[in-house]
Amino acid sequence: MKLLSIAAAVAALLVLPAVASAADGYVTCQAHQADKNRVLYTVAFPANKADTDALWTKFVAKLADSGYTKSMYSTEASPVTGICNWEKTAAEANTKTENFKAAFVAKGANTMGVSGFPE
Repeated sequence: MKLLSIAAAVAALLVLPAVASAADGYVTCQAHQADKNRVLYTVAFPANKADTDALWTKFVAKLADSGYTKSMYSTEASPVTGICNWEKTAAEANTKTENFKAAFVAKGANTMGVSGFPE
């Protein structure tokens, strides 16, 4: 019986770090590429609010590394402007993306979802 109690306590300790590091909300990232008048975006994914700046840096790198912001005539990625937004729910985060897209579509922009982010 004592062995079972010890095993249960160890199992609980192993689960606690995973629970403590659970995301506190959802993030979406949106970028506008002016030279192509294109909006690149993600759907909501679980993430911590404190990580939004780091996620923006990773998102811009993903766009360049995956060829989204490079042309066939240049190895340099085109600059983008945008943001990664944090919200408490996935629905609220996706609404941020829809509003961002709508603002640029009204100005003639095309939109393109970016899959595989974050990896």
